[in-house]
Amino acid sequence: MYLIFSDIERLRRISKEAGKIQFIFAGKAHPRDRPGKELIKKIFGVSNQLRESIKIVYLVNYDMKIAKMLISGVDLWLNTPQKLLEASGTSGMKAVHNGIPNFSVLDGWWIEGHIEGVTGWSIGPKIN
Repeated sequence: MYLIFSDIERLRRISKEAGKIQFIFAGKAHPRDRPGKELIKKIFGVSNQLRESIKIVYLVNYDMKIAKMLISGVDLWLNTPQKLLEASGTSGMKAVHNGIPNFSVLDGWWIEGHIEGVTGWSIGPKIN
């Protein structure tokens, strides 16, 4: 998320040139997860900055029902966990089984499921 929003002006230009862009975030921060709560605040802050050019939505209380709706309506599944901290990535698995390409860090299940240009694309180097 930080990489996507690291250059707001560039993102505005991309949106203007490419057409409509929309980001949908979903999640749930544990009550004592301060970094998780700060991440959610960052999403809301950026959404206010970009409200004229890019739609950004945050869906609270991510669960299986929300996952099903997201999977049925996205063009690309973007997954950017911190390397070596992805437990599994079952949402990405659901996406690829429904024909949605993944764009993800090579971590979790994506290390084995990734076929560049076929099942999706990788971000960054491979993990040894």
